[in-house]
Amino acid sequence: MKRLDFLATSAAFAALPGVAHANEIAVAHVTTQSELFGALPKPTARMWTRIILGQGVKYQKQIGLGVETAADGTKLSFVELQVGSPGGDCNPNTLRKSYLEGRRFGSLVQVYPLISNIGRSANLIFRYGDVTDEKPAAKADVMLKLLDNRIAYDDAPLRVVSSERVRLTAAGHSVETTHVACVIAGPSATGIKRIDLWHAPSFPFGLVRYRATMGEGIDPYEISCDSFGTDYKTDLPMTLANVRAVTKDGVYGSISPGAER
Repeated sequence: MKRLDFLATSAAFAALPGVAHANEIAVAHVTTQSELFGALPKPTARMWTRIILGQGVKYQKQIGLGVETAADGTKLSFVELQVGSPGGDCNPNTLRKSYLEGRRFGSLVQVYPLISNIGRSANLIFRYGDVTDEKPAAKADVMLKLLDNRIAYDDAPLRVVSSERVRLTAAGHSVETTHVACVIAGPSATGIKRIDLWHAPSFPFGLVRYRATMGEGIDPYEISCDSFGTDYKTDLPMTLANVRAVTKDGVYGSISPGAER
């Protein structure tokens, strides 16, 4: 999707009526990042979000969600990821389309088992891991993490020190959020000192903004929502059956004209 399409549909989505905020987590409660993200609203098919993230150097990532109906009527949930530079379009040659083992989409930091993991570059298509392959795939090719930095998956104990309503500008709009602040309350594998999470129910995955504060002299890891919507269309309009057909060796194949359906 082009950036202007993202911004237009984001404005339309922001006009939809909101729903009640998630229950605020009590101050002094001991929690973890997976629990914090897991308590936020779960996204549904056709939602998309474009986030700006990184530790020091920032980049953008597009996350699109969809459901495909197989020939036998089975519903296959998929996630598409693309990356690019902040402020521009995502690079279509970075496309990854991952079919989930389960039907439901979970939190932003959930680790998803896959039935197939597909990549595309120009007219070439790659199948990195698939449950139908005879040769076992590498673990990294059959598990999906939506985020690239292990800081987001550090489940060190955290103590909630504040939870308050805050209005801020996100995705081009003034948004009422709940800001939850936590400090480290035990050993951290990555050196986290503090977590700040701003969330709102109208945003995919509930995420508006996130910051992991590290030790002195170390850049924080930050995520912010740039734009979002509810009209996502796949950037690889081929069924899983067709992808498997053109990648019979389980590695790569060419997309022929008319194959994208």
